[in-house]
Amino acid sequence: MAEPFLLPAIGALALAIAVGSLHSWAARFYHLDELYRDVAGGAERRRIMKLVWHAPSAIWVVTAAAVLVARIDAQSSLYLTGVALFSYLVSGVGNLIAHRRLFIGGVMLIAVAALVYADHAFNAAGA
Repeated sequence: MAEPFLLPAIGALALAIAVGSLHSWAARFYHLDELYRDVAGGAERRRIMKLVWHAPSAIWVVTAAAVLVARIDAQSSLYLTGVALFSYLVSGVGNLIAHRRLFIGGVMLIAVAALVYADHAFNAAGA
């Protein structure tokens, strides 16, 4: 059995960490702290809103890490690749649609999807 080609999976993880970090950092520019400031139960609602905002960032990083770990352990599957591709493509296209223009976040997420696909394609050919 040939050694796995890890570069696309490593690149996907690095890019997912970058886009997840930038996404979480951008939360302050959307003024999430000010949401529900004057509403009863506002503190609880702000915490929920922050969780909803940061959850995709964590999911992107964990999914890319799973792809890399599965590739290293030679346990990668079409199912894992499909889930990763779906999450990055839907997030990336959704980001581009939401911004109504070419936006770095959407482009980065689509690039992560391309790296996940490249990881599968390069390593499936060698199997």
